[in-house]
Amino acid sequence: MSVPIERQPEQDPTLFREKADSVKPPTTTDPPDPKPVRSRDQYEFLVEYQRGKVKILSVRELHLAQPESTARKVGRFALEIWSGAQLIDRIRFDFPLLGATGADEEDPLAGGLSAQTKVRIPASSRARTARILDRKTREEVEFPWPPEPPEPSVADGPEAEVPLVESAETSRP
Repeated sequence: MSVPIERQPEQDPTLFREKADSVKPPTTTDPPDPKPVRSRDQYEFLVEYQRGKVKILSVRELHLAQPESTARKVGRFALEIWSGAQLIDRIRFDFPLLGATGADEEDPLAGGLSAQTKVRIPASSRARTARILDRKTREEVEFPWPPEPPEPSVADGPEAEVPLVESAETSRP
């Protein structure tokens, strides 16, 4: 017994083309995240967002009891370490209360927001430069690697002390 196969009516080739042409993939020049780095030696950055500008407040060396892999998260900001054109590691992060808007929307809090967060990244001996990238605005803050203590700002006054790169022994239960 044979079952007749019905012929499908031909579809208009332009039916879905207009919609597909109007949706363009986002363009980026960022390389993909590298494989997470596992290390006992890490740097912990205290980073501040103040009225649209990002700056490093302090840096602290950590020596962990056990090696830990780099955390992989989604975030508007990224701390990246580089060796020439090769991305060694990238840590994505956000500041509290910032980033709830879309890519093309203005964040109502950004103009007056002051927030801080800590970001930890492996102390890679391969890296030569580093940067913090605002992935929404594409603004960058570059700094040497290995990190050096931040310079005191004039607003801090002449007597303000800038924390040096501190060292800490850390163990987790």
